[in-house]
Amino acid sequence: MELSDGIRTTTQEVVSHANAALTPRARSRLARLIVDKGWPVARAAERIAVSWQR
Repeated sequence: MELSDGIRTTTQEVVSHANAALTPRARSRLARLIVDKGWPVARAAERIAVSWQR
């Protein structure tokens, strides 16, 4: 996109494929379980149905 003063800007999109384990929404949910609710990482990963490597 080019603005009227000649400055070019870009928009960045996150595109997840159909088999992606963690979509942006799922990553946010995982982070909230761990940070906001204090869940252990392994338990939160299990809840979201992904594996966690130590």
